[in-house]
Amino acid sequence: MKRLYLAFSLAVLISLSLASCHPGVLPAEQSGAAVTSVPQAAAPSVHTSSFDATKYENVWVHAIEEVEHEGRSLLRVSYPFTEQEAINARMEAVTQEFIDEWRMMATETEASYQEYKKESGTEPATFITHYRQYFDVSIANQNLIFFDIVRGINTGGTGSSYVVGYIFDRRTGAELTISDLFVDSSYLERLSALTREALVERIAREELASDPEWVEGGTAPTAENFDNILLREDRTVLVKFDKYQVAAGVEGVVDVVLLLSAIADLLKPEFRQLLGIDPQAAAPRTRAVGVMEFEASENDGRSTLYVSWPTTDDETVNARIEAITRQFIDEFRVTAAEIEESYQEYKKETGKEAASFVTHYRQDHEATVANEQVLFFAVARSTYTGGSGNETVSSHIFDLRQGTEIAISDLFVDDSYLPRLSELSREALAERLRSQIAEREPDADDDRKESLFESEYGHIETGTEPVAGNFDFILFRDGGTVLLRFDKYQVASGVEGTVEVELAAAEVSDLLRPEIRQLLGIEEGATTLKSDLGQAVARAWTPASSPAAALAPSPSGRIPTLSRMLRMSASAASPAEQATENEINCLEVACVALTFDDGPSYYTEGLLDTLKEHNVKATFFVLGTQVRIQSETVQRMFQEGHQIGNHTWDHPNLTRLSDAQIREQLQLTDDLIAQLIGEKTPFLRPPYGAYNESVLAASGLPIIFWSVDPLDWKDRDAATVAARIAEAPVGAIILSHDIHKSTVEAVPAIIAALHGRGIRFVTVSKLFEPQTLLAQTVYIRQTDPPSQ
Repeated sequence: MKRLYLAFSLAVLISLSLASCHPGVLPAEQSGAAVTSVPQAAAPSVHTSSFDATKYENVWVHAIEEVEHEGRSLLRVSYPFTEQEAINARMEAVTQEFIDEWRMMATETEASYQEYKKESGTEPATFITHYRQYFDVSIANQNLIFFDIVRGINTGGTGSSYVVGYIFDRRTGAELTISDLFVDSSYLERLSALTREALVERIAREELASDPEWVEGGTAPTAENFDNILLREDRTVLVKFDKYQVAAGVEGVVDVVLLLSAIADLLKPEFRQLLGIDPQAAAPRTRAVGVMEFEASENDGRSTLYVSWPTTDDETVNARIEAITRQFIDEFRVTAAEIEESYQEYKKETGKEAASFVTHYRQDHEATVANEQVLFFAVARSTYTGGSGNETVSSHIFDLRQGTEIAISDLFVDDSYLPRLSELSREALAERLRSQIAEREPDADDDRKESLFESEYGHIETGTEPVAGNFDFILFRDGGTVLLRFDKYQVASGVEGTVEVELAAAEVSDLLRPEIRQLLGIEEGATTLKSDLGQAVARAWTPASSPAAALAPSPSGRIPTLSRMLRMSASAASPAEQATENEINCLEVACVALTFDDGPSYYTEGLLDTLKEHNVKATFFVLGTQVRIQSETVQRMFQEGHQIGNHTWDHPNLTRLSDAQIREQLQLTDDLIAQLIGEKTPFLRPPYGAYNESVLAASGLPIIFWSVDPLDWKDRDAATVAARIAEAPVGAIILSHDIHKSTVEAVPAIIAALHGRGIRFVTVSKLFEPQTLLAQTVYIRQTDPPSQ
């Protein structure tokens, strides 16, 4: 039998016509055209933070894509849709202005292109008009919502990027200006002083390509310099400066994070009330908890380093945090020098350049201010020196009043916290292990499952022995939870990476010292606390057909993990549907894989309703920027048995990015999806269908292409789209886009037509079973489908 996939030769890539996310000419054996590069609109750097699904409630995504002039003019925008019509009208108007600007610029640039082509007889690549827009929600409650509109423009030069903030009263739909938030214009002087100080510090540390004079001009106390201020639910204020405003263009958009308390006294009383700020707390007592970053690449890229760490208003705290980071940097430099020496010796002896002589170090951090008195600083580190690599986690605690570091053991009255944590974490990890075994071997009998459990549980027991070395990462959170992290290999095999266990703080609060309980704001005698995340999930995911117990805390008070809750819910809600797809064998039964790109969007919920009604499974290639807005939609996809693939964070042409940028695009999206459904995406569909050897290598994933393209991005007519897909051959991977209303409207007719031909709809992985999809391989259809 032939292999059950068709791999593209890199020598015959596809021709791009810059459709919404794909080329217009399909596949390579049908078109021998060489790939055309796709210049990207300059986009701001990607920023992420702890994901909070609650602020996106009643917010959906509308997306628009337009392609003209054979791809030289490209528009891609997304904008918010809410429950308030007045807000929607304003956001549509703002977006329409951007679209109108693109149309005018595209017309002018195309005229220049045609004139140049006529005069020179050549086709230059610089006559392009690429406009991009996406958005985020920075803060939202029942009264207020803050939108962050991010835009990138490329007209053949270096491009530009900028952000604009919009504030709305959700009760009336009225738009508010930044100045409306404050009692008078004195907020400008305060912001000027705070941001200037933070930026000058970054310059002194050689972390910002700028100088004090540049910063002084860009932070002068004028409304124009502070036209993008975002108040966030973590009690911080994000101040954004446009590209070139306070630093060189290479820095892009520059962010400064301040504590809300630093300006809260200048907010109008009604806005302090709306934002839930205690009037007694509205006084400037501390400066920003900022972020410092350092990146280095040496030895032709064989040695790379990235570190980030927090900075506070206390120099003693900063000195300790910097010392922790400096130790890691020094370790990197020593290791890099040793490995580079070995590399040069090997090269000299063999004449070869081995890829295994590398030193890649990375440090990320999470800073949680439980209140203005305590800072929990968590460090996650990864090191790779040519083998399988290693990951470690640790936490550090600081008393911000005195600038002193607090040991984990100092939080508790005595060592009895270690047996407590040991017991609780073992219970949670044992539950996790049993669930994993059930998923790995669903058909195994109880004896087999118990045997597997016993063979693997010893790893958990060793890694959770009640000793301080096993519990060196404890992070208390404002939501009433405590997070434990275990190093790679500590409680599970290396493929699991670092492992997290989340407990209710109430489960250990009785062991805390009274002064620590006071610092953390835990009331004396408190016995039950519930995490904000658990409450948010419970509100969003209580399926009518699933037992209420699926979402209830365990007897110990813990909320089940999100992945487990979704799987429990899915299992209870649709066992017949799950069994139906599990029984399909696409080597014997005619199958196709229906796929949807660029979502989720406002129309995706309706699409899921249709798929559920007809018991059809599909595969969704999603964008991270839209996943964070409609996280509940993604959870529903997973819950109802659909497969989720990676379509990058914000839809760039990956062939135009560095390897590090490619990995960042995929990792950001994967991390967010893993938070939502408990597992990462198994494969990638690159935007525009654009890939090369670098994309294949950097992604490390199977690439899922397609064999049927209905051109739904171009012809927005449901009947036309349905007619094109209705002729799909057996074994096809069908491309479509759930951002288009016409495509979603076509789905019932598509299902009826293919079912009428005896064809079943399956996920991509199911289509290729029992073949395992291989990394760095491109799949466009099943190669040996059964005959009808």
